[in-house]
Amino acid sequence: MEEGGYEGKSVRDHKWREDMRIGDVQYWDAKNHSQLHDILSYNERFLQSINESVSTVHIPVEIYNGNIDILNGLKWSNDLDQAFLKNYENDPDILWQYFGSQTGFMRTFPGSKWSIKHDDVDLFDVRRRPWYTQGSSSPKDMLILIDTSGSVHGQALSLIKVAVKSILDTLGENDFVNIANFSKSVTFVSCFETFVQANHRNKKILKEGVDALTAKDMANYESALTFAFDEFDKFDNSSDSGAKCNRMIMLLTDGGTDDAEKVFNERNFKRPDEDQVRVFTYAVGQTANPNRGIRWMACANRGKFSEIPAMGAIRARVQGYVDVIARPVVLSNRHDMKWNSVYRDGLGLGMMTTVTLPVYNKTDNADRQANQTILGVMGTDVTTAQMVKYTPEWKLGPNGYSFAINANGYVMFHPKLRVHDDFKDPPNMDFLDIEVENKEKEETKSVGNQLRKNMTDGITGDASMVTYVISADNNHTDQERRHYFYRNIKSTSFSLGLSIPSYQEYTMVFTSTPKDIVKSGTPFIEDNKSIVLVAPWKYVMNGSVASNLSDIYSSYKKWEKSGKDDGFWDNEKLLTLHLDLEKTEHMHEFFNKFMLNRTEAIFVATYGGLTRICPTGSKYKEKIEKDRDTWKASYFKRALDYDGLVFSAPYTLKERTENDTEPIPDIMITKSVTVTQYNYKPAVIGSFVKHEKIVEILGTETDQNCGVDSSIDCYLLDDGAFLISSNREEHFDEVGRFFGKVDPLLMHELYNMSVYQRLEDFDYQATCSLNDSTTSSAIRLRIPSINILFELLTVNWWSSIWTWWVSNLSFYSWLNAPVVETANAPEVNKNCIKQQAQYYIPTDFSEIEGVIECINVNCTRNYKAIKLNNSKLKSNLMFVMVDAKCDGCLEEKSGDIDLLQEPKVFEKESEHFCNKQARYRRVTEPCYDYHEKEESDCSGPLSTPVSVAVIVIATIVTVLCTWIR
Repeated sequence: MEEGGYEGKSVRDHKWREDMRIGDVQYWDAKNHSQLHDILSYNERFLQSINESVSTVHIPVEIYNGNIDILNGLKWSNDLDQAFLKNYENDPDILWQYFGSQTGFMRTFPGSKWSIKHDDVDLFDVRRRPWYTQGSSSPKDMLILIDTSGSVHGQALSLIKVAVKSILDTLGENDFVNIANFSKSVTFVSCFETFVQANHRNKKILKEGVDALTAKDMANYESALTFAFDEFDKFDNSSDSGAKCNRMIMLLTDGGTDDAEKVFNERNFKRPDEDQVRVFTYAVGQTANPNRGIRWMACANRGKFSEIPAMGAIRARVQGYVDVIARPVVLSNRHDMKWNSVYRDGLGLGMMTTVTLPVYNKTDNADRQANQTILGVMGTDVTTAQMVKYTPEWKLGPNGYSFAINANGYVMFHPKLRVHDDFKDPPNMDFLDIEVENKEKEETKSVGNQLRKNMTDGITGDASMVTYVISADNNHTDQERRHYFYRNIKSTSFSLGLSIPSYQEYTMVFTSTPKDIVKSGTPFIEDNKSIVLVAPWKYVMNGSVASNLSDIYSSYKKWEKSGKDDGFWDNEKLLTLHLDLEKTEHMHEFFNKFMLNRTEAIFVATYGGLTRICPTGSKYKEKIEKDRDTWKASYFKRALDYDGLVFSAPYTLKERTENDTEPIPDIMITKSVTVTQYNYKPAVIGSFVKHEKIVEILGTETDQNCGVDSSIDCYLLDDGAFLISSNREEHFDEVGRFFGKVDPLLMHELYNMSVYQRLEDFDYQATCSLNDSTTSSAIRLRIPSINILFELLTVNWWSSIWTWWVSNLSFYSWLNAPVVETANAPEVNKNCIKQQAQYYIPTDFSEIEGVIECINVNCTRNYKAIKLNNSKLKSNLMFVMVDAKCDGCLEEKSGDIDLLQEPKVFEKESEHFCNKQARYRRVTEPCYDYHEKEESDCSGPLSTPVSVAVIVIATIVTVLCTWIR
């Protein structure tokens, strides 16, 4: 995409033909699948069928493919295939290349079919894609004024609302916008009281405000325009960054003779030419109102006047303003390469960003007017998967990760970034939102905020801070110190970051190679002594993911016969897996000798993707098989982060009923294996224990204070306040449930007394589908020996395991290679915000006792809560004993606290975002919003004329699409 390349030569050499007709130019129509059927073949790089020699063309539904501008554009752009092909042959990683024309067609290479969802309507227009709008002009500060006077009612108001939303769709995260409506007075349509960044969430709030508008009173153009200039002045004098470029007013009305000349004389014409605000006006609806006044406004203020008579004309007419503000860029003859926001690829390659260059009209026979027009935008893609491929994922470990943010502080890729299939806009997720918001990160001078600012500014550095880490299942959180390393990605506006847990200071480096595995005997053969699961990873560099150990063995045998090519394997994965297999092969002996009657099953999950389970007939294979990818398994990641035993039960959202056939779930207990000398964690060991075994221990080891017939309620809770066990049979079916649903008032008390604290987390990427008077016995609780209970729950079961693993499975003692430090009408869904809370036990908590009072009877409930830790090992368990509930007791709530835990829709979305302070951003591109040679064409013909018939057809399509959605 260099200036003077094929696109420049092609357009210069093209001889414009006014007599061109359909058939005079040949092209491959991306929407004509029958035409393409025989020329496409499947390609792994693009995950679909393509043609590596030609491009295909997409033309929007409302544009007539026989239009003279379209035909001439298709003719000269045919030659772009030579440039596309040359790039494709020279760069083995290059993906889609395309040219988006200002007339609306898009040429894509390599050629492929254009696909849309079943029964969906193809409303795609390249000129509305983020990469096109950002690549064709400089950023904008835009104020939209909507006439809501009484004359604008019915169809006219409906058209205006759709047109305003269409304008918003042309804006991206580098633009700033606000909307006001006016009649005899002027007000903002939403809670935003200044210009806001045109990101997805802000545009959504503005669109909701537009939808709520009604028409009344008389229009006062002077007050509306005075209001607009006042807002620009306030914004200029504020600390908010804004685009500081292309200031413009967009006025939508049903017509009028008032030109508000006095306002422009006072507020705009007295400004220096380069500081004047552009005005674009739109006469909307089939109205008899004269348009002389609003036409003059646009012509006198370097803008454009357009008429929108019907729904089908909206998109073509609205985006005409882009050609006008592109003129200074063209006349400046600047070819600035721009990296755009991430978005979901419409052609199926996932999340990507596009690098673009504008293409200008440089034809030899062009008149002066034509020489200031943009022909379109050239682009090529880079997927976020390609970026991640070049980060040291293996060295970062299961709980380390890479991420990137742009100059707006928005995440380009991050393991927590989720984009739904129907998400049309860039997700615009801020780094401080996708990481867990907490006080340290959000404060202006905090480490987290400074980290974000440094990355936004492209500075190289590192930082260390304590942050909340939410588990993969979103139910638990831990405070953990993490190290961040970051630097700018050369020649882009992005910065790459690495986040590493404090314990991930070292990684294994092998001096051996896959050839050395042969010396250790026959590798990768399954035995019948344990169940072996392998992570679905690509152990073969260019192979498919492994389903089982046999897949790897087959690949190994082929590799041996092929001459042992050094580039065949992913050496780190293969060698680590082989080491894990070799050193865990005798696990069955330990199970049969020590654990046969103590636990249902034991397992080990490793860094190398191995999971080994004993005994072989274990029913737990199915439970663990869904977590074959150890690096993604919640239990594995939690055990690595927690320095102790982790007890967990399958999470349930609701109380199990008598009709449920599933038995009471077993309890999983896990512990990370640590090479103490290097604080390196290569594996997690675990066990499954029957729930009734824990109930038995609760009774026998507490002198029956916690027996099933006791008057005392005993609970074992995990660190997220989920029920692990209870002595009450009526609670057995609630194992795995949030304790706030089991005993709400006791959980209120534990929360109020800071036994548990909580982190309230916002998921910005969620999807939503549209009385007795008896007195209590007042007994004094006899708390059993916590050490004894802890020993039975943990150490007695685990000390033998631990000793065996340390002595026989010490990963460090096995290694011949050194350990070295790492380099520093189906249901319709909609995007929404959900709020969820994760509970945690403060690190300084040990025990507490208290009383819950009844407010209606003479009754109290004594309770005691103790964290189960001892000198040998710590666990994530909380032991709670409490008097049984009194009949008819209404227990007093300590404040009206909502025990939020499960995700719920956040109803105050608009208020939440309106109150958020704008975060720091860096301007990365020069501003071209004025050129002395620019000539106005404020009300000339459209660059892409749209016939009346096409308008009617497009109107029907648009209405149908809106109705279907």
